[in-house]
Amino acid sequence: MMVLCLVCACDEIIEVEPAIKPTTTTISLIDTKNYYTPPNNFIAIDLKVLLKSSGYTSIKIESAPQYGKYSFSKTGYLIYKSDSTKNEVSELLIYKMTNGNAIKRDTIKVNITSDNNKIPCNAGAIPDFFTVKVNTPTVLDVLKNDRFCNAIVDSSSLAILDKPAFGTVEIIKNKIVYTPSSGNQDDIFFYQICTGGSNPVCRIVGVRVDVEGTWCKNILIPDVIVVDKYDTSVQKIKVLENDKICDDYDIKSLKVSINPQFGKATVNANSEIEYSQTIKQEANDLLEYTIYDKNGNNPQKMFVEILIRTIPACKAYVKNGEMELSASQVQSSEVELPYRLYLASCVGVKSITIETQPIYGMIRIEDKKLLYKLKQQDGKEYTDQFKYVITTTNGEILKANFTIRIKK
Repeated sequence: MMVLCLVCACDEIIEVEPAIKPTTTTISLIDTKNYYTPPNNFIAIDLKVLLKSSGYTSIKIESAPQYGKYSFSKTGYLIYKSDSTKNEVSELLIYKMTNGNAIKRDTIKVNITSDNNKIPCNAGAIPDFFTVKVNTPTVLDVLKNDRFCNAIVDSSSLAILDKPAFGTVEIIKNKIVYTPSSGNQDDIFFYQICTGGSNPVCRIVGVRVDVEGTWCKNILIPDVIVVDKYDTSVQKIKVLENDKICDDYDIKSLKVSINPQFGKATVNANSEIEYSQTIKQEANDLLEYTIYDKNGNNPQKMFVEILIRTIPACKAYVKNGEMELSASQVQSSEVELPYRLYLASCVGVKSITIETQPIYGMIRIEDKKLLYKLKQQDGKEYTDQFKYVITTTNGEILKANFTIRIKK
């Protein structure tokens, strides 16, 4: 069962220690910091490998993604699913690793695009989508769209990691043969492919399989939201966003079938549930929603749990940031600077401006992102710095410096 938190709030403020330094020293044949996926598909990261290579024992995602959802699988993978309605966007997943008192924060950038021309040659494995027929073995050439520049791909490393639930797979001559089960439904599985050499780099991505002529089954997933006990404003809950709804069902038929005990709930024109609590004290609330097929029959029901809690006041702050980059990387393209790593996690950003531009490069702001590109083309090492100003959603003004160390 997947539990999705749709309304996030700051539940703890702790001192960040020490200042983190995400580094990139060279442009790898496989870019381990950037992942690419089409809309409505999956990437996966092997947390066991990530933690072992970093010397840490646990990991936590610190910022909820805007353009997708994440979950942790029982087999030790961090799985990210891109939103079906978002395209040509990117976002940073900020994560924290710990080992006793040792703490490290870093980022992974997820790029959502359906345009293969925008995917660089060092992107590695790219998620796939195939349509197959019932009871028919189908060859899936999953490596065809993968991007490895001039890296030597070890085709023998192709492996199925998480098997499909409604079919069987086997690897034949470096291709995957998928056979849907009788009376099955649409499916998904994950594969891994690695580069060759003494230090291979591996990528794990999803393969979505749609089966022609199958009977569709709705899958409704319960939701959980957390609301401050003093917050009586309307919370918009996108209850259908993480559900699988068949074509013969009408999302406009959504209704609240059991009302909450400690608040009010209605359905808006966008088929979202708007909830506001009225109790102003800690409690567990619950509502049920129902959708119907296009004939108004065959109701499908699911619940939403609302946790009304005392949430500590947010202490807004931003610390000076620092990042190390290679000269070749920032000369050829803009690099997003993860300033949110140094911003209190409970702070909402209303706007961001540049107070002083760096000397050797240029900062551009796009959709509350800071994008840096080096102006110098001599390949030398530089230490660049700029000052930026954040206006929070509460109207507070926060200022900080950000240092970029350019290495050869």
